[in-house]
Amino acid sequence: MNDNFNRGVLSAEIQALAKEHLGREITRAELRLYPYLDHVLKNGLELDRRKINAEERKILLQLKQEERFGSFGCDKNFYDYIQQVLWLAYVEAKK
Repeated sequence: MNDNFNRGVLSAEIQALAKEHLGREITRAELRLYPYLDHVLKNGLELDRRKINAEERKILLQLKQEERFGSFGCDKNFYDYIQQVLWLAYVEAKK
């Protein structure tokens, strides 16, 4: 284990990636929503409103307005972006 790796931290590298792909920075709440979105997408599920709080609903509405994510899934660019963010935020890379 790497003592310098902090799982789930909203790093400058993640913010740069968000600006590149979304044209804006993301919040910690949005970062923490991505694993659930990934789970829903990979398993062909529908979002469970009981598992989403008011702040996350606002994020989902924003993503829908930006045409990134909606009730019918997402496009490949947004999916790839989420995978990159999850890699940076939650997976400790081997050195």
